[in-house]
Amino acid sequence: MELFKVKANPQTKDRVDIYLPVGNARQLGVEVLALVPNVPPNAWRISNANPHAAAQGRMALPGIEKSYYGPALRVEASTRSGITLRNMNCWVNIDLEIPHGTHIRMAGPEVHIGIRTNPPIGRHDFDAGEMVEVPVSELQRGTNESNPVQKVEGKFWMTFDAPSAAGLGQLLSTI
Repeated sequence: MELFKVKANPQTKDRVDIYLPVGNARQLGVEVLALVPNVPPNAWRISNANPHAAAQGRMALPGIEKSYYGPALRVEASTRSGITLRNMNCWVNIDLEIPHGTHIRMAGPEVHIGIRTNPPIGRHDFDAGEMVEVPVSELQRGTNESNPVQKVEGKFWMTFDAPSAAGLGQLLSTI
């Protein structure tokens, strides 16, 4: 179980976003490649999507240096607070991002993994989470977010066919 930040009205969200320092993403790529030795990788495709065109909310998006996408057989996230997000035969987006001055914690380049899910199942039980003091640099500027923020324990996993997993490992290990 990991601790995840809870967004406002979590039962209305239909995506999972994971942020990793570049070094951690590269290490994850090496570990994924070790799980699929001798499997020819399916290269992840370069994305020409423009997230800035569909941006919503008050936060400016970070700069996107590189963007890729590839297929997952299944993704699922579940929280102890009662929300489950899933999708089957879906796309996973991998972006190398650079900071924008108003971004929540981003001090340098990061890898963003974004997955659109089906509408959530369940209702968020606020009492199942915990209020956590986070560094001021983690608070979203321009949204009136303040300490403490709610976090909740949860699990997240993705399933890939072997060639797509090898492609993901190759991508992450060299990003």
